[in-house]
This record gives sequence, structure tokens and C-alpha cells, in this order.
Amino acid sequence: MNRLVSAVIAIILLILSANNSKAEQSMVVFAKGHCSLSMFGQIYPCKALVYQHIAKNGRTSFGANTTVGLISFSGDADLQPAIDLYILKVDSILDVRGDSPERTPANGSCKADVSADGNYIKQVTCSAHTEFGQLLLNFRGNGSRINKIPLPYEGTP
Repeated sequence: MNRLVSAVIAIILLILSANNSKAEQSMVVFAKGHCSLSMFGQIYPCKALVYQHIAKNGRTSFGANTTVGLISFSGDADLQPAIDLYILKVDSILDVRGDSPERTPANGSCKADVSADGNYIKQVTCSAHTEFGQLLLNFRGNGSRINKIPLPYEGTP
């Protein structure tokens, strides 16, 4: 769990470096369920799905906590066409497999099917293409309630 916490903190610090602004509260959400990440032809099982939103810069990401580290699909453009459907336009991949996170430009999207009250994530699918190849994330929730952690700061700590 320490590696996951370190990875989430590293991603949050990287996300905070952008300069956009939104009024929502910053948060990290953990969801349990069945998860797999396909990265450049290799398939990795996921331990959990990690969702992050940083209100100060408006960036959001869905991450897969895998055996090789945390890989996140990140963007700052989203829409919610229905109360139980959320779509994120992915513009980069955050790779936290080493000592410092790396951001790679990407083009893709994530689609999240959630409960109307937002307490349960039913399914998330992400697909993005980078200069190195295709990445796919598939997550199906196990029916347990999400663990939402509000972040106590709005800027770079």
C-alpha cells in the first residue's frame, strides 16, 4: 500500500503543475473490483482503480494500480451527458513505475458508468494512443462503495 500511496502523491504533484482552475473540491477515490491494463501488447492485472481530481488545475485521471506501478489516463476536458455517465478526454498518460512520474502525450478517452449518487463505480473503460502504442484499461466494480478522500490543499504543497 505504501507504493500506491507514494504513486498517488507523485501523480497529484504532477497534476498540480498545470495552470487551469475549477471550483470543485480536489479528491482521490479508490474503487475495488476486477481490473486489467493492456499496455503496448502486455496485459497486467490491476489491484485497484484510482480516480484523482485536482480542482485548482481542473485535471482528472483514472489510474490502474498494477504490479509494475501506477499508470493513469489523464485529461482536463470532460462531460457528463447523464447523471450516471462520465466521459474524460485523455490528453496524456502518467507513468509512475520509477522514482519520478513521467507524462506522455496521448489521445483517447475514458468512460465511467457510476451509480446516480456517485458512491459506486460500475465500470470504467479507457483507451488512449501514445507515440509508443495503445493503452487500454478495463475495470468492473465489485459492488462495494468507493473510498473517497478529499485533499486538504488546493495548490502545490
